[in-house]
Amino acid sequence: MLIAMIEQISKQTASIVARYLQLLVQRNFTEAERELERVKQGIKPTPWCKGYYNALEGMLVSLRSGDNDYLYINRLVGSDMAKIDELQKRFARSSKDSLQEDFDKGYFTAWVEYLQTFKAKRAEAKSLNGYISSS
Repeated sequence: MLIAMIEQISKQTASIVARYLQLLVQRNFTEAERELERVKQGIKPTPWCKGYYNALEGMLVSLRSGDNDYLYINRLVGSDMAKIDELQKRFARSSKDSLQEDFDKGYFTAWVEYLQTFKAKRAEAKSLNGYISSS
């Protein structure tokens, strides 16, 4: 979890966000939508939080649509880890850039969090596949 996120939202809301991101990666959109509503209720009305929430909401809409033209999310599935790492680094830089508005910092922070979750799930699946094929 990013330090900036801890400063902007409560620990309780951060744990709801973590669950929400897991649900997105698992493509459990019905449960994710419920968690997103809980996130909305738990965030402060600041520009950073609005940007953060906007990104979270956009992720759900994008994944649900399945349209590859939406944002970055649907293009990640077939990407190699190097591309995902580079994208995460770019978003992390943007989330800390003093030239960015707070809304944008929140937006990019949400993407960094999603990519961390996405990579962890992908590594877990790869590890499981390796275990199954070696058995």
